[in-house]
Amino acid sequence: MNVPLKLRNSLQPAVIIAALFLLPALLLSAPASAATHSTSTYGFNGNSIAFSPDSSKAWIAENNSQVIKEVSTATSSVLLTMTLSNRTRVNQIAMSPDGLILYVVDDSMPMFGPSGFYVDEINTQTGTVARTINLDMSTYVGFAVSPDAQTIWVDESGTIEQINALTGAILSSTNTYSTCGLFSGQMSITKSGSDLWFLSYPSKVCDFNTQTLSVTSVTTLSGGSYFSFALAPDDQTFWVSTYDVHTPILEYSATSTPTLLASVTNSSTCYPFGMQISPDNQTLWVANLCGTVTSIDIAQPAVSTTFSGMGTDVYGVSISPDGSQVWVYSDTSVNQLTFSPLVTYASDGGIGSLPIQTSSSAVVNGTFTLASSALTKSGYTFAGWSDGASTFQPGSTYTIGSTNVTFTALWIAKPVPIVYTKPTAPSAVSAVMSAGTATVSFSPGSSGNLATYNQIDMYINGVLAGNVCNVSGASSCPISNLGPDVTFTFMVTAINSKGSAASALSNSVSYASPSFAMPTTTTTTTTVPPVMKTITCLKGAITKKVTALNPVCPAGYKKK
Repeated sequence: MNVPLKLRNSLQPAVIIAALFLLPALLLSAPASAATHSTSTYGFNGNSIAFSPDSSKAWIAENNSQVIKEVSTATSSVLLTMTLSNRTRVNQIAMSPDGLILYVVDDSMPMFGPSGFYVDEINTQTGTVARTINLDMSTYVGFAVSPDAQTIWVDESGTIEQINALTGAILSSTNTYSTCGLFSGQMSITKSGSDLWFLSYPSKVCDFNTQTLSVTSVTTLSGGSYFSFALAPDDQTFWVSTYDVHTPILEYSATSTPTLLASVTNSSTCYPFGMQISPDNQTLWVANLCGTVTSIDIAQPAVSTTFSGMGTDVYGVSISPDGSQVWVYSDTSVNQLTFSPLVTYASDGGIGSLPIQTSSSAVVNGTFTLASSALTKSGYTFAGWSDGASTFQPGSTYTIGSTNVTFTALWIAKPVPIVYTKPTAPSAVSAVMSAGTATVSFSPGSSGNLATYNQIDMYINGVLAGNVCNVSGASSCPISNLGPDVTFTFMVTAINSKGSAASALSNSVSYASPSFAMPTTTTTTTTVPPVMKTITCLKGAITKKVTALNPVCPAGYKKK
């Protein structure tokens, strides 16, 4: 950022907003909050910082000055001082992805040459200006470099210009003032280079598509005049804040229709003046004008830590690409906060003292030796330390990044000795009778870790009749050819080489003999018709036969 001292002291929000500048998205990164840190204070101020890709060097543009300093981030020593003698002041700087070109946006008053704004491309190997691009504009409020370093995007108070970074030719010029209003200088480019997000005074966030060269979304924020903007490293969310200590800092989704996701009240008693988000999207860093910088835990979300003593009028915070350093710049100084990742150990139920890793043994991108373990856990064997992804043995060399790591004890259950015992008794023995067959069912007991079979004994009218079935690997057995008119009960005994165990008797079952009906005798009376007799009767030569029960010849006839 570049905020002239006179403007900052007057604290006129509208004027300050028009003068703010933000590093491009390829440089926006910050470490997750760590347990320990050291502070290096430089005796010069700054208004913009850029880093080499490996974070070993920082380039610091001094505020209201023509001077850029190259600093070793490891030794905190100044390696090179560059003075752009034909420029009035440096407004903003950014580094190419390969670390070979430092882009410097600066301006020149008539006494130093033609007035206007320029981009000086400095060769970081030689410290000399390799190319100068005349922006040909009278005002300048925002700047970003595409991820492939082929394009420079500049905002001229509501007009976004696309410039070829190699030739300096203006490729396009798009007016966004009618849609978005007065640009505030808070510009970030997505990792894909497809979108430019920017904050416009007093309360708009705009998404500019770099392919269609058009504004694709405009979000009007409520609650005041917004002053600071930060796009998350994953391009999924953004944070905004007003120039008011009483107004919460807000998180929105970075979508075509942004929605409010979170609201956090800053713990500082002065104005928030600049914001950056950690590369893992866990921490939001807020520079506060009164000389403090606040870290906000995004997951909560809530203020985590406030660091003080950063100088007067703190108005910017930049983070090294490896996430190990927070650089805070103010009117009076530049402060380098170098964080050491915290290494802790967890027992996961173990008993005993946990190891303590000293902070000096864990530095960013350094190595250290994992501690031994004195933990014990009943029934388990210690198998090493897990960082959540891999397992390491005590004494192993571990390479740490920039974030905290916890090593959790890994436990493996000891083999349980096999105990051989006699079986337990079967239970729930039941019998069902059908057509002279009793089906006996039961629930087997434990085998005692030995080969076990179940012996079924039968009782007839309460008297043991003997073994009728042996079952192995089954829980029922049919007993057939049982006689009627007696009761049957059954007992199941589990047997192995260590002994046996008998169940209780089952329910009783039986069936009755079949009943036979005697045949019924029926007397039938038959009426025999009477026997008719026939006789022959004579009367002279005349013969006549007479048939009757008791035939009699008619008068005058004689029975022959």
